[in-house]
Amino acid sequence: MGNTLIVASEVKDEFREALMLEEKITAHLNPRERLSWCLSLLALRYAHVELDHDYSPHCFGFWGWYKEKTDIDQQADIIGGLIYHGESYEEMVKNFTATVSPKKGWSLHT
Repeated sequence: MGNTLIVASEVKDEFREALMLEEKITAHLNPRERLSWCLSLLALRYAHVELDHDYSPHCFGFWGWYKEKTDIDQQADIIGGLIYHGESYEEMVKNFTATVSPKKGWSLHT
């Protein structure tokens, strides 16, 4: 069985916008700061990942089920956030995604 990424219908447009933003700013990001990097990390560990709404721009909540599980009707193994910090410290603050050390691009939070 292959990996499955389900994007909730309410956030499909926002997800598309986030992918377009990544493409636009990719030259300014290290590979590990990219949305695609975060998605690939989730795909390495989880057979099934669902993305849903988050309150900050270009951010998503996620649920993941381990590859060893065969029934995704069970409770998710991990719940977290796929967070867009922005391209600068000022944007981090504006997005309410400030961290102890400044970040840019996307990162996973659990």
